[in-house]
Amino acid sequence: MPIITLIFLCITLSADLASVIILVNNLRCFDPLERESMEKLYPRVDILVPARNEDNNIEKCVESLLAQDYPDFTVTVLDDASTDNTPDILERLSRKAPRLKIMHGKKIGDNWQGKNWACHQLFDVSMAGLILFTDADTIHGPETLRLAVSALMNKKADCITVYPRQHATGFWERAILANVFCVQLLYIAFFSKRRVNMNGQYMLFRRDVYEEIGGHESIRNHLVDDMSLGRLMKDHGYSVILLNGKNHVTCRMYESAKHAFHGFARLLFPSFDYRVLPFIWIWYWLGFSSLYPLLIIPFSMYNGWILSTILSIACVTITFTTTLFAFHRLGFNWWLFIAFPITIVVNIIIAFTSLFKTISKRTTWKGRIMPSHKIRWA
Repeated sequence: MPIITLIFLCITLSADLASVIILVNNLRCFDPLERESMEKLYPRVDILVPARNEDNNIEKCVESLLAQDYPDFTVTVLDDASTDNTPDILERLSRKAPRLKIMHGKKIGDNWQGKNWACHQLFDVSMAGLILFTDADTIHGPETLRLAVSALMNKKADCITVYPRQHATGFWERAILANVFCVQLLYIAFFSKRRVNMNGQYMLFRRDVYEEIGGHESIRNHLVDDMSLGRLMKDHGYSVILLNGKNHVTCRMYESAKHAFHGFARLLFPSFDYRVLPFIWIWYWLGFSSLYPLLIIPFSMYNGWILSTILSIACVTITFTTTLFAFHRLGFNWWLFIAFPITIVVNIIIAFTSLFKTISKRTTWKGRIMPSHKIRWA
């Protein structure tokens, strides 16, 4: 058996075992959003929703927010220069819902990313002590806000961020979403010296904390608002609690596999804080550690390399087992893990597409060219 094969397999096995440790550690700080001991008095909450060309989602989203069983809240939706039927739908909903306020976004400011600009405008008109930013493609169970506020109060946190169940249709759309979120759970520590992981689909802040970190204005040209805000929370010493909301919130991020491809091609490289070498390394290593043992198994068995066969099977077993477990905890179809090697290749293609588009300043989303950002090597 070639010594280089043995070395590569030992390194891969070590990395797989490290992913198990990361998974276990992440799950320790990824409790389900469940029934907390309820507060006697609930503070007022302003729910803030940026919306641009969301006529497929906005009605269900707003109706689910208005149906919250929380005693004191308002819902404010900002129409961010939509070119579809979103403004008409919002106008119709506002006529029968006193809690609902509609804003029409101002012309986007210089060097602002669209969502950050919309969230900044929404915050400017809010008044409550708690503010919830949530996306227009989410649907909320009626108890969600009450549970989130109870968690914020009981855990004495500064921010609660909730991971919804990701709704998708079709094999490739499901597989792309499942693998992107699975990679986070298996290979990226949710809490580290550099970052606090957050999910921009649901972020409940204490108002004074949000103001102290500078809000969306301080990350005006960042494409990945949640991770950028997470870094600011970490830098300022504030506490963030991550909760698994798969039983209470759903999100339809993309309408098709094509939209999922281009959507993540917009986000993946910026999510690494525009650092080229760490980005290339992690995707290269992810592909190598996932695929190399699988490809080595038939060669090892054919050539009678017993130790190589055992190590390869061990690596593949760990990869598939942790992937299956991650899919289950995130609420994805369990059978998607079977296609994990194929979809890893697809996600690597998306990742390097994201790198190319960002460097070449060709990143667009919903008809807008995304603002450029300083690229760093390390």
